[in-house]
Amino acid sequence: MAITPQSQQVWYDKIRSFIPNWFFEELDNQEAHIQALAKLFSELDKEITDHVAQTFISQAEGDFLDEHGAERSIDRLTGEFDAQYSLRVRNIKNESNCPDIKDQVDSILMVGESQIIEDYDSSIFVNDESFVNRGYIVLEGIINVFSILVEKQVHEPYSFEGREYFVGRDEFVGTALSSEYVFNLIQEAVNANKGLGTLYRVIEKIGA
Repeated sequence: MAITPQSQQVWYDKIRSFIPNWFFEELDNQEAHIQALAKLFSELDKEITDHVAQTFISQAEGDFLDEHGAERSIDRLTGEFDAQYSLRVRNIKNESNCPDIKDQVDSILMVGESQIIEDYDSSIFVNDESFVNRGYIVLEGIINVFSILVEKQVHEPYSFEGREYFVGRDEFVGTALSSEYVFNLIQEAVNANKGLGTLYRVIEKIGA
């Protein structure tokens, strides 16, 4: 909501309300002094209000809008008007959401596609829509944690079979460079885009 600066008359009435009536019984320069003070406050109010408005992307203009864009690494195009540029700056893409993280992980996988499960909805681990087999997983739900499920990335003798997020070569059966390479890339991609303070697991399915 836009903030409207107060007029000189409003400021005059405010200042006048702080002064006792006897001060105006004999008029000299009192009225002029108060009107001048009210005008100064009104102009300062307008200047402050204008600066506050520039902190909102939807209201910012010119150089102020350029600063918002620079903060988000979105440069103004040659000849681009404020209205167009403001829309691009406001519509900055959030890559830390689960659908975008899934897209990044899927682009890395050699086999299949990933499934992302947020732990607050832990019941998904034990229903028909999820994986329920001899190797099914039941995890305790933790706030601000999600799990990334992926298909087996290499043949079974070299499968990655840790129940939780992999922490090193010891989690592997064998020394499959291709599988290790895939999971290192997943780690790098997710770490670069997930929200701060959010934890995650990478889980590879190992069989039916």
